[in-house]
Amino acid sequence: MNEYQQKNLKTYEESARRLLLIVAELNQLDQGDVGDWEIQPIGEQYDFTPLYIAIEASTPEGKLQMMCERDGYGHRGRWEFRASGWPTYNDEHDKTCTIDPSNLWNPKENRPTTTAAQDREPKAIAKQIAGKILPDYQRIYAKCTEKAEDFQKHSDERADGLRRLAEACQDQGHHNDRRGQSWYIRNLPGDLVSVDSNSHGDVKIRLHTDEMVEVIGLIRELRAKKVAP
Repeated sequence: MNEYQQKNLKTYEESARRLLLIVAELNQLDQGDVGDWEIQPIGEQYDFTPLYIAIEASTPEGKLQMMCERDGYGHRGRWEFRASGWPTYNDEHDKTCTIDPSNLWNPKENRPTTTAAQDREPKAIAKQIAGKILPDYQRIYAKCTEKAEDFQKHSDERADGLRRLAEACQDQGHHNDRRGQSWYIRNLPGDLVSVDSNSHGDVKIRLHTDEMVEVIGLIRELRAKKVAP
């Protein structure tokens, strides 16, 4: 560990000792269904020079997290506390995506934050966090959770549709492009036929005019059967 890293680690440890007192006071307050807050270990990516200290607590809706920074840019001599943990969902490619206040509108929401003088009593800082961050944080978190659940539903539907299209085309080696997903219908006599899926409700197939006329006829028959009494 070089001198710069040692200096930053020392600063981090001092901040962590002070934060422990604040967290202890915070856990003494009535926070409803929020569990005890705990300081999280240093992430490996920080290489002993973390800017923030993360604290986490569990609720029935999920895990809340706050980033705590002492003597940060624009806040010399002060603590800054910011809500930072938000609900997630997995998209159709199984990539984890986060829904946070930036995804909300009508009305627009902001991340709850507050600052406090670092020499203020831990108990007073804890009350400030409980009063100025937690109520809005839980309210906004609930809105984000609702949106994440809605996105998850559509992503699951999309993933299932992509799987069934790939199976129908017998083309498991499909490729991604900016429009969505594309396949060729394999094991089909004649020229290659491509299928493009822009969304679950928008799938296009490229055919010769004569073949498309026949396909349109089949679609009419299928829809007529669905609406028949």
